[in-house]
Amino acid sequence: MRRDSGEGKVEVIEAGGRYAAGMVDSKIEGAHYYYFKLAEKPKAETVDISVEYFDAAEGTVTLSYDGAQGGFMKCPEIQLTGGHTWNLIVFRIPDGKWTGGCNGADFRIGNAPAGFAIGAVAVRAV
Repeated sequence: MRRDSGEGKVEVIEAGGRYAAGMVDSKIEGAHYYYFKLAEKPKAETVDISVEYFDAAEGTVTLSYDGAQGGFMKCPEIQLTGGHTWNLIVFRIPDGKWTGGCNGADFRIGNAPAGFAIGAVAVRAV
C-alpha cells in the first residue's frame, strides 16, 4: 500500500478497537484512495481480492483495478452503513492485467468517507 499517493495520505489509526490503515489527508479535495501494487503478478488470470474494512460512516467505497480492458475497471461498490463494525468483502477479478494501470498501482480502494479504515488486504489466485 502506498502511504502517500497525492489522493490520500495513509497512516496507522485506531478504528473499532484496533489499529488499521486510515486516510488522514488528501492533496485533492474529496479524493481519498488507497493504492496497492502487487509484489508479483499472479500466475492465474482470475484472482480474489479480500478487503477487511471498518464501516465508520454511511456512503460507498469502490475497488478499481488494472484490467484487460484498461486501468480503473470498477467492481461493485461497497455499501457502508456507518455501523461501526469490521467487515470482510471479497472481489472476484476475472480479467486482471496487473501492469500498474491505476496511476502506477495495480488496484485502488476509495473514495472513502471519513473514518473508513482498512485492516487487511489479501490477493489470492483462483
